[in-house]
Amino acid sequence: MAEMIPVEPDAGNAAVGRLDSDQLDSCYLKLQEMKKLLLTFIIVATAVITRAQTTVTGSVFTTKPKQVVAFAFVKMSNATSSLGTVTNELGEFEFKNVKVGSYTIEVEHIEFKNYTANFEVTSENALLNIQLTKEFEYLDAAIINGVRATNTTPATVTNLDQTDIQRSDQQKDFPFLLNLTPSTVISSQAGNGVGYTGVRIRGIDPTRVNVTINGIPLNDAESQGVYWVNLPDLASSSESVQVQRGVGTSTNGGSAFGASVNIRTNDLNKLKQSRVVLGTGSFGTNRVSLTHNSGRLKHNWGYQLRGSLIESNGFIDRASSDLKSANLIVAKYWDKASLKANVLLGSERTYQAWYAIPEPKFEGNTAETNRYINQLYIVGDELVNLQQSNSKMYNIYTYENEVDNYNQNHYQLFHDYELSGKWNLNSAGYITTGKGYYEQFKPKEDLTDYGLPTVLQGTDTFEQADVIRRRWLDNTLLGFITNAHYNSTKLNATIGAGFSTYTGRHFGEAIATEFTGYEDLNQIYYDNESSKNEVNAYAKATYRLGKWLPYLDVQFRQVDYSFEGLDNNLEFGNQQVQYTFINPKLGVTYNHKRTRLYATVAQGNREPVRDDFRNNRPDDWPKHESLNNVEVGYRYTKGRKQMGVTFYHMDYDNQLVLTGAVNDVGEAVRTNVESSVRQGVEFEFQYPLSKDLQFGGNATFAQNKIDAFTEYVGEWDGNYDIIEINHSNTDISFSPNVIAMAMLSYKVSKAVQMDLTSKYVGRQFLDNTQNDARSLKAYNNIDFAIRYQTKKVQGLSGVEVGLFINNILNQFYTPDGYTFSGFIGGERQDFNYVYPMAGRNVMLKASLDL
Repeated sequence: MAEMIPVEPDAGNAAVGRLDSDQLDSCYLKLQEMKKLLLTFIIVATAVITRAQTTVTGSVFTTKPKQVVAFAFVKMSNATSSLGTVTNELGEFEFKNVKVGSYTIEVEHIEFKNYTANFEVTSENALLNIQLTKEFEYLDAAIINGVRATNTTPATVTNLDQTDIQRSDQQKDFPFLLNLTPSTVISSQAGNGVGYTGVRIRGIDPTRVNVTINGIPLNDAESQGVYWVNLPDLASSSESVQVQRGVGTSTNGGSAFGASVNIRTNDLNKLKQSRVVLGTGSFGTNRVSLTHNSGRLKHNWGYQLRGSLIESNGFIDRASSDLKSANLIVAKYWDKASLKANVLLGSERTYQAWYAIPEPKFEGNTAETNRYINQLYIVGDELVNLQQSNSKMYNIYTYENEVDNYNQNHYQLFHDYELSGKWNLNSAGYITTGKGYYEQFKPKEDLTDYGLPTVLQGTDTFEQADVIRRRWLDNTLLGFITNAHYNSTKLNATIGAGFSTYTGRHFGEAIATEFTGYEDLNQIYYDNESSKNEVNAYAKATYRLGKWLPYLDVQFRQVDYSFEGLDNNLEFGNQQVQYTFINPKLGVTYNHKRTRLYATVAQGNREPVRDDFRNNRPDDWPKHESLNNVEVGYRYTKGRKQMGVTFYHMDYDNQLVLTGAVNDVGEAVRTNVESSVRQGVEFEFQYPLSKDLQFGGNATFAQNKIDAFTEYVGEWDGNYDIIEINHSNTDISFSPNVIAMAMLSYKVSKAVQMDLTSKYVGRQFLDNTQNDARSLKAYNNIDFAIRYQTKKVQGLSGVEVGLFINNILNQFYTPDGYTFSGFIGGERQDFNYVYPMAGRNVMLKASLDL
């Protein structure tokens, strides 16, 4: 008999019981069953845990020839987590303990186009084979890759892809697509974003911002400005945009003197596609845009054709726009080469709103408005117009044909060739033509100023008359650029060169007087020509030292500029200037998983613009400007969480500014100030508040100072002297100390998204005296947008509808303006003029992909 063992007493008996052998055998069997159950539980639990997590391994390689890609950054992310690693020398990577579910995998490398794909992680170990494509295989973008910054370039950049562009596009001019990027201020002379618009970046005016389309310069060779109105609906032809702040990388055309904007036009999709975009909204704004992509045709041909019409009455009185544009892309592809033609045609007819609104009229200050009327001798029909117009919409021009009428056409031809697995050559030739005029009504002009004889009527002789005139510009820019790229595991290098030649004819034509019929005259009253030849070359390279990537970039640029005259009087005849610039850049980037740290030191040099020469005598010509730029930046990315901070210091030598000085014919001239600086910090962030709610924005806090300069104010009576006023440590005009943007995005459903954005711009001074009496007030503008979009199929979005409610608080604010002053009776009189933006307004856009 088995040994008796004690057991716990039962509830009703305190005595210790004993088990017999049958009971013991029964207990033993039950214990064995419990052990089996426990073992089964452990096996099941282990299976569940194993099923919930797995290992993801993979390799990254390329073809032509096939080779592994070492030191590529690989990131896996979803809505709740983000993992990052770097491929080893064999191009392999591994992620352990990955939870099952849906993920996005992203791969970045200095040599290759970024790779993005979605995949499902299951219980079984996942093996991923990722093939990267070298940048030059995306031949539609070869030239622009030579001037753009990558994630390994130590430059401060913001990238907008096609989704970002379409999201912001509401039939306004191109600068409004950039409104949410850091340190930008957007303005519109018509008040509603259609017509003449402008953008300042870090307070830098458009003439100092280098703009390229597919790597080809867009800035006017003489004024160095960009007139976006000449390229209506450019957004519909744009694949992506990169904004570089600071000197940035070497580029084609004029040196970037604080910022650059690189636009890449549409790639040719391999799928056949047609797109219709219709838009309508406040102030009679309408848009029709039709695009057709042929897809890949026989023998690897393809084409894309777009046509657009945009019209608007404008917010400002009579500030209408009639805009037309077309874009044709034709390409032929081979295994190792491509040939592509890109034609952009633009036509604009806009009613002028250049003169702006007197500030007291805009603010409803009758007493101050009367001061303007009295001191500026506003009389007759002009006075009636001023007194009777809406204070927020006043336009000085009433002549029915006070219009700007201009056509600008761009013809670009690209050839790309793969020389070997590591070398490729990209070339482009281009011609940009422009011709047009602005028409003006000028009351009581001296006829002799137009080469016209006096008029005899009966016994009366008239030496003055009302004149209708046109001021013409007929110009052509022709150029060629070429880039050679070398790509290896460690070294990425580009050598580029180009030349351009510009010819411009500036002439004035009197077409009528009050004594003739309209266009009865063809009297040329001034005619001068100019030419500008430019040669540039640059070399830049990035070398990988583990996680460190040093960067070197040097640009050589030579400019020859010939022109005629002081203003339009040809007082000095032919003139010529020549400049030779060397612009070096040195930096380093550190990339590690989710973080990127970079620092750069760069220099830029820039020649004066046409007006700086033609408005000054040769002995008063200004010096060229120089910029020494330091940028230090940090970026952190973890899934939907992103953060960035940039510290910048931009030290200017001989910056050209308005001081109030005028030339011999009374036009304002710019003069050099010896030392000035722009410095500050830019913050960018994006944070998911929930699965469907995203918060993001940016902010710039800056100091923009001129060490010392002399202001010149004319005496308008008495001895007509020039009063000199010395200033020191003052803010640079149009350079706010604070610019901030915040956006709240809510995904209502898979098809519907709402965005609420707020843009704050601090006080801007109209001149360089830092006087509040000559400044634009700070403002905060809030916009709302709601979009509906069907699910994309084969890259096509199907139906998309967007409703944009701009300035929902109905604030009338002024992002731009100008000022002038004079002494009258020994007292300084200031006259401020402002360009207001429209109050609450609505835009509606609908698109259909077929």
